[in-house]
Amino acid sequence: IPKEVAKIIDNMNVPIFLSKTENDNPLIVIKSFCKTFNVNYAKAEILDMLEALITYDGYRKIYYGSLVSFYQHLHCLISIAYSIYNKKRLDYK
Repeated sequence: IPKEVAKIIDNMNVPIFLSKTENDNPLIVIKSFCKTFNVNYAKAEILDMLEALITYDGYRKIYYGSLVSFYQHLHCLISIAYSIYNKKRLDYK
């Protein structure tokens, strides 16, 4: 990607809700998330989110172009988080 775009993404990709300790060791957040939420619940929630966005009929305009891709990325991140939490190896091809 062009340097200008990479710089914009880098500047926007700053975790703002993590403490310094969590930012230094994200495993703290991953473990906390996985202890709090069952994997099936987490995946069901993001599927509900996708469905809510697709069926939304309100006054705000929604850009649908990357919804499925965003869902797939979240699903993958959840799978990886639980894999880390359960110390399993996932092979994605």
